[in-house]
Amino acid sequence: MKNKRFVSVAVMASLMLATLAGCGNSESAQETERVKLTYWAALPTNVSQFAVDMGELDFYKELEKRTNVEIEFIHPSSANVSEQFNVMLASGDYPDIIERDWSSYTGGEEQANKDGILMDLTDLVKENMPNMLNYIDTVIPESKKWVTTNGRFYTIPNLSDNEKYTVMHGPIIRKDLLDKCGLEIPKTIADWENVLRAFKNEGIASPLVFFDTDSYSVVKSFAQFIGAYGIARNFFVDPVDGKVKHGFTDERIKEFISTMRSWIDEGLLDPDITTIDSKGLEGKIYNGEAGAWTDNVSTLRTREAELKRVLPEAELAICPYPTLNEGDVCPIVPFDRMDGYTYAGMVGVSTANKNPERTLQWLDYAFSEEGHMLYNFGIEGTSYTMENGTPVYTELITNNPDGYDLNTALANYARPNATGYLDEAYLAQYYNSELQQQALQTWSADGAKTQPSMIWRACYKFNAEETEEYNALVSQINTYVEEKYARLISGIDSLDQYDKFVEELKTMQIDRVCELIQTAYDRALAQ
Repeated sequence: MKNKRFVSVAVMASLMLATLAGCGNSESAQETERVKLTYWAALPTNVSQFAVDMGELDFYKELEKRTNVEIEFIHPSSANVSEQFNVMLASGDYPDIIERDWSSYTGGEEQANKDGILMDLTDLVKENMPNMLNYIDTVIPESKKWVTTNGRFYTIPNLSDNEKYTVMHGPIIRKDLLDKCGLEIPKTIADWENVLRAFKNEGIASPLVFFDTDSYSVVKSFAQFIGAYGIARNFFVDPVDGKVKHGFTDERIKEFISTMRSWIDEGLLDPDITTIDSKGLEGKIYNGEAGAWTDNVSTLRTREAELKRVLPEAELAICPYPTLNEGDVCPIVPFDRMDGYTYAGMVGVSTANKNPERTLQWLDYAFSEEGHMLYNFGIEGTSYTMENGTPVYTELITNNPDGYDLNTALANYARPNATGYLDEAYLAQYYNSELQQQALQTWSADGAKTQPSMIWRACYKFNAEETEEYNALVSQINTYVEEKYARLISGIDSLDQYDKFVEELKTMQIDRVCELIQTAYDRALAQ
């Protein structure tokens, strides 16, 4: 995929579509009938720091001026979003628009349609969303495999065409310690072992710490290292034969577990792998106890600044995904975004909506040229200015007088992760430290060389029957795998018991789950 500016095709649509989705000025908005829509969505964390309703945001006030569509938000409590979602469904009183990760709905978005909750938007999208369809067709046609279910639209996605932002997690290391030991950035598992031993000899208490900064689990925390063995931590497509497998039931997992156990026994890998939380990780980093760890691009700017504050001599460096042999490409890399598609802003139109055409036209505005600028950068002259043809955030965003960080300050004026597509200039300014750019370049370059590892659900969509069967089986499997990974790596259970564990997973029908994923994945590729 090549990063390129999307050109609006609203001029090819009907006059009503052109005035709403293409031009976006106040005069054309006034030519359309005013509409009020209800919108159910969790209040984003950054917004909650200064507002209790997204309707208060300058972004939505400006959007209303341009489209003549008023939005009344319904925000569930952040403490029990899922529970309140279920209460809303049970009431039968649906809002016009519902924003959530619909893949987590039992039976998926297709089942939500069969249950009378979501509209099938396929025909309406063709008639009312020319900008989105043109963006998909001309910029990221690969995303067609993932944004529809069996070729049909039930939700509207958030998209991005930039390959640089596909892998957001990876290994990071104290370069000052490397320099002190006279060593280079580790590339292979053997390199890592040598580096970690050298760190230990220098008195580093936890040479390597595994932690997943987004949603902690033992399984996710070592995803950046397990790929070296040609497997993923969970379900994955084997790049050798194209078959869906599970990392735990693959014989290659034995070598990985043996290595990790030996590292723990030798004091190279932090033994708190099964219990550490974010505060524990931060303590080890800022106390100088950690020599290397797995991290997220989003945290690197503040991580580096705080580490410099408490340990001025500390210097960080990005490591590539490790391999078994020098010069190899890591076979499996955990993707965070697939072929331009992300779960953020998965918006569904409910069956209670009396104005579905106007709703989709309103959503399509995010994919038009003017709408794209508003969603990514906000209001020109206030939150951004144009410099040499590039939108640049003003100091109101980058050096906010109220002390808000960029993400929070921008939330009043723009909503990049809603419907629409992410702009390269937004991403470059959001991840603006040198270390973050190095991470994106290194980790996504690793990802560009390999096949998606299937650990991200966007790369396949089940139909309703498949989703029901999958959900009935996978929860028990995931719980069991999480427990056994922890016990095997920590040494509580012996690898001699591995075959018994695999047999137990087979009784839980793990092979059937692989079949379900294979069917859905093959179907998506055929679209």
